[in-house]
Amino acid sequence: MKIGTFVLLVVAVLAGGWLWLFFPHYIDQVKMQDCAAQAAATWASFNDEGRARRKFEAQAKSRDLPGTLGIELCDFEHPPGRFIVNCHWTVDVHIPVVDTWRRLSFEARESATPDGHLE
Repeated sequence: MKIGTFVLLVVAVLAGGWLWLFFPHYIDQVKMQDCAAQAAATWASFNDEGRARRKFEAQAKSRDLPGTLGIELCDFEHPPGRFIVNCHWTVDVHIPVVDTWRRLSFEARESATPDGHLE
């Protein structure tokens, strides 16, 4: 086996391991961002925070978010002229090869105008 092939194989294995460990959490972040956007738009359109919370929960369920990611991680803020849904959470990822942990921090923040348009 040539040295170049060996190096390429090692890089591919390391990249695959990184994807296997971290990528699912970034997919969850995208899903949470979409749930926050739907909730903010609903809240702005109907001026009903309870309805926005129910929309968030329905979207989270339909997108198969893990049970640890839910509405309790989100703040609903209503400064004048804006409806903001801000979710933030951390995930501890175990890296088995070196037996260490890595903390990932995520935020999903969406804002809507009173007419329901996302900013």
